[in-house]
Amino acid sequence: MSGVESVPYQRIRDSPTIKYYTDWRLFEEKRSLPYEEYGAPPPWTRRKYDAVITGKEIMVEKREDVLVEEITPGRRIHGIWIKPLQMLPSDTRMSLIHAYRWRAGAAVMIPPARVIQEPVRILSVGGGDGYAGHHILLYLGRGSQARVEIHDAAPEEGRGLKTLVVEAMLEASSHLELITMAKPSASSLLYHRKIIGVEAGGRVDSRSIVIGGGFTHYREDYELRDTKAEVSADYRLVSSGKCRLDAISNAVHKGSKTRSIIKARGAVMDEAYLTHRGLARIGREAVESETSIDSLILLLSRKAKANAVPMLEIRTSRVNSACHAASVASLDEDHLFYLASRGLSRDEATRLLLRDLLETGDSDVNMDWRCM
Repeated sequence: MSGVESVPYQRIRDSPTIKYYTDWRLFEEKRSLPYEEYGAPPPWTRRKYDAVITGKEIMVEKREDVLVEEITPGRRIHGIWIKPLQMLPSDTRMSLIHAYRWRAGAAVMIPPARVIQEPVRILSVGGGDGYAGHHILLYLGRGSQARVEIHDAAPEEGRGLKTLVVEAMLEASSHLELITMAKPSASSLLYHRKIIGVEAGGRVDSRSIVIGGGFTHYREDYELRDTKAEVSADYRLVSSGKCRLDAISNAVHKGSKTRSIIKARGAVMDEAYLTHRGLARIGREAVESETSIDSLILLLSRKAKANAVPMLEIRTSRVNSACHAASVASLDEDHLFYLASRGLSRDEATRLLLRDLLETGDSDVNMDWRCM
């Protein structure tokens, strides 16, 4: 992997005033693992998929209403207007490791003005004892609408490394509902990154449920490229045992009258660790735009650790609104006492409050995360 050694894992080093929360030493130790051959989906993923990506093969179901294709490095993709790695920055070592090592993936293209009624479902299985690198491309033509569900799964006992990168492009006035459920094994490492570009009038409604693994670096980057582009990103984050999870949400506003909403709700148990970082950047030309970041993380044990870090970078005085809120707290004792007075044990009351915190309003998504 020529050139990788000269590129750092993060562009800015840790310092007393700037803190990055991923332990990149763990990823460095496993970056050269041999490719894994794991091929069986875990039991909680028993449903119909349009594409299944494993260490052994890529299985694609043909559909009449949407183009779903297998992709591999060097293979020309017919009908897809974005190429693998076209949007992925090469400024960090993990990006380059993925670029050099990924070998299996799927591409989804929604034709212009097409409204897809049935969700497109993709299963990515990796994170056994070796390395798995998967890549997903999403393209929505002008005025199209679709729901895409990505399940990022792993074997229960895996100790390897997985990288999954999703590149998505939304043409003008298109609408993507993006659902992500990620559950690495308790001892594996996961680098999960999305880069999503949204053109004029386009809209992304994203909901993510992430269960922390040995160390999970989960990052989403949204670029609002033109007028009235919108993104709403909602996260439900859980870390238990000795799992560690670093979740990052970035929204960059380049067009006028753009809008971003980032909301994260998390829970940390046992001796686990959880961080949510949110960044909204409104450029000089993104006048009359608005953004908000809201993070709430609950500590459910004395040994649990959490951080909520919202950041705003505003480069124009003409903004409609820009706000952020962050809180790391224990469960409300008054709520627990009230539920206990109704006959619930403390554990039952805790589970009830946790379920209320993590529900997304989408019955299909909630059903899946409770099975994870």
